[in-house]
Amino acid sequence: MSRLSRLFGRETGQQHAVVRAIGQDRVQSLEFSGDKVLRSVHTGGVTCLDLDHGEQRYLLAGAADASIAVYDTQLPSGAEAQQQQAEEREATRAAAAALDATMAPLQSSRQVAEARANPGGCTDHAALFSITKQSPGGHKYSVAAVAWYPVDSGLFVSGGFDSEVKVWDTNTLQVACSFSVGARVYATAMSAAATAHCLVAVGSDNTAVQLCDIVSGGFTHTLSGHRGAVWAVHWSPSSDWELVTGSCDGQLRLWDIRRAGPLHVFDQHDTQQQWQQQQQQQQQHAQTQQQARQPEKKLGQSRRLAADAQQPAKGSGSRDGAAAASERMFLPERVTKYATAHAGSITGVAPTPDGLHWLSAGTDDKVRLWDAASHRHQLVHYPGAFNRAVQARQLAVSDDGSLLFHPSGSVVQVYDVGSGKLLRTLSGGHYGTINCCSWNATAQELYSGSSDCNIVVWAPARERVNSERDGWQKDSDGDDWSE
Repeated sequence: MSRLSRLFGRETGQQHAVVRAIGQDRVQSLEFSGDKVLRSVHTGGVTCLDLDHGEQRYLLAGAADASIAVYDTQLPSGAEAQQQQAEEREATRAAAAALDATMAPLQSSRQVAEARANPGGCTDHAALFSITKQSPGGHKYSVAAVAWYPVDSGLFVSGGFDSEVKVWDTNTLQVACSFSVGARVYATAMSAAATAHCLVAVGSDNTAVQLCDIVSGGFTHTLSGHRGAVWAVHWSPSSDWELVTGSCDGQLRLWDIRRAGPLHVFDQHDTQQQWQQQQQQQQQHAQTQQQARQPEKKLGQSRRLAADAQQPAKGSGSRDGAAAASERMFLPERVTKYATAHAGSITGVAPTPDGLHWLSAGTDDKVRLWDAASHRHQLVHYPGAFNRAVQARQLAVSDDGSLLFHPSGSVVQVYDVGSGKLLRTLSGGHYGTINCCSWNATAQELYSGSSDCNIVVWAPARERVNSERDGWQKDSDGDDWSE
């Protein structure tokens, strides 16, 4: 399919397929970016990242040295930004002069594009601001979790090993309110879909998940049930009230925060295939019973009534009815209470943006895909998902839900969510363990934070971007004779 055909498809309502095709092409060429450098101010390992939901521009980072920083991923910093703008203006003027002199519109437009694509080589992005342990209200120990306020970038939340969850005003860099949870904080999350509440879910060494209300400044309630530290929390993108938590006990729990107990406990042995087999067995059993009853229809009315009188009633008090009720009511309670999603600690949880699936990673070297509606394991195999983490590791999912970015040692593995195929392994950017990653859907970039104190940008290869630009220009102009 040509790029012109893809453009026409987008205009006729096939935008999703176009974006997906181009995005997958670019992901296939992701590599360490030498064109954009985020100058880390952290002296400890980077433990968590979060990109703002509105502009997809400001990257929030927390580190083991108790520091928090925000980076502008679009505009370079300081004098370099001014130099870039000056070079862009000069390139534009030169291109305009060339256009007037040579009357070669296609060539001139390419000169402008190339000048803007590489105005000054590598761009340097320093931190817009940083908060350290010496700053007023700063964390005393390692910052393990950060999260932007989903509505805008005016607020953000941080949690650390000092047992504190702090809500910060981005403009004043002051603590708006804080919560003491009494245990090391490993994860914080705010719901992007919520309209009826403004709660922060907190996972910590405390086995109960605590919900903090930043409006009232107090705790609303706790969700009890895990038997180990909670390393991963994530709100559902499709529901105001649903929350998924992962713990060191290997359990993955779905909560409706309006209820006291869990809505569901995910079971790695409860699969779609098993459910289909059970359905087939029930259908076969029903057909067998129906065939066994057919000869009775040929008997007289009296014998049929007599036979029915001798048989127990098929109501809720019959043996079959009691067995079915027992299977529905007691067996799930007994089984799912101790069901596990992983044979080790759960290090990360992430939903697909459409809310149809959940992804979880554990120290059993497994990544698992779950159906959000049936809560069943989808039996998708993700090969080579090595994971020996001793703390939470942040997963990332592409904006169309087709790609999973999984930190594994000093590399990031890129998987196809639906098939489990390992598409690419991003290596060479870090020499320490990668703890977190965040996907930028607007710029088609991946950011990763590591124990080596660095934040690395992974971007499509320059050659592919340039070839795409040239191809779009050629298809849209349609004048091959000018070359």
